[in-house]
Amino acid sequence: MADDDIRHLIEGHGYEVRFVCGDDPAQVFQDFATVLEWAHDAIAEIQTEARTKGFQGQPRWPAIVLRTPKGWTGPTVVDGTPVSGTFRAHQVPLSGVVQNPEHLQQLDAWLRSYRPETLFDASGRLIPELAELAPDGDRRMGANPHANGGRLLVDLKLPDPHDFELPIESPGGSWCENTRPFGTFLRDVVFSLNADEKNFRIFSPDELTSNRLGDVLQVENSLLGRSLARYRRSSQPGRSGDGSAERAQLRRVAGSLYPDRPAWTLPHLRVICHGRRIDNREHSKWLQEAAALPWREPILLLAQHPASTFGATITTGSATRVPG
Repeated sequence: MADDDIRHLIEGHGYEVRFVCGDDPAQVFQDFATVLEWAHDAIAEIQTEARTKGFQGQPRWPAIVLRTPKGWTGPTVVDGTPVSGTFRAHQVPLSGVVQNPEHLQQLDAWLRSYRPETLFDASGRLIPELAELAPDGDRRMGANPHANGGRLLVDLKLPDPHDFELPIESPGGSWCENTRPFGTFLRDVVFSLNADEKNFRIFSPDELTSNRLGDVLQVENSLLGRSLARYRRSSQPGRSGDGSAERAQLRRVAGSLYPDRPAWTLPHLRVICHGRRIDNREHSKWLQEAAALPWREPILLLAQHPASTFGATITTGSATRVPG
């Protein structure tokens, strides 16, 4: 794709785009460092604006497009065939180093071009000047508390659920929608009782009101800030997220669960039965791996509440590409 096409595509998704292009490593590295500083400053400015003045509208986050040759700095030509800058660089560019002395010589020249003698000492250890650049403590990627959510987890305050039970005087003698009382529970308990901690989010594929959970919006705004405008209590975004893409919602749920916040999602049954099987399996792998690592705190379970019935799956199957 041409640069203008890529720019328009990414800008259409709400980002501000900067390009870094070239084949001269020294120049590209400098250009990339400059753009990284721009992106860092832009993110910091957006965060400061939101934290000091509140939500002022959807920000345009920075995005970087890096264009460099495939197989950059690798062998340019092998056995008379162009490699660098072609699809061949995606494969093994020098596959005959054991049998072909010329390939071995090219490999040696390629690796020496990175000047390892300036990076490592005689014993093969990284030189102190470079080792000191690595972060330590909680600044390490794997040790960052936000990457190990259990360290920051604050338990939800929950009262006796019997306080929210519905009286049933006789079998079949009472009528009530099953999700509407749950919306009251979420409003009074999860959001109101835990308002100070702000440690819970809810993600729904459609409007909460259509799923009979609209009571939540009496005390909590939409996460996006621009959805459900007639129900918003103020212009500030809240912890109730709405959107039509269930897969996107699950990613947002994961973005809450993995760092430190309990979250709950309301997918359609047809999506649980079909589209989310892969996503649920992926989350199960996270749980399994977390349990096997002694330094990782437990990850929260993925809570889902089906928002449609099997009948709805059948009747809307043609629209959602579900068999039947």
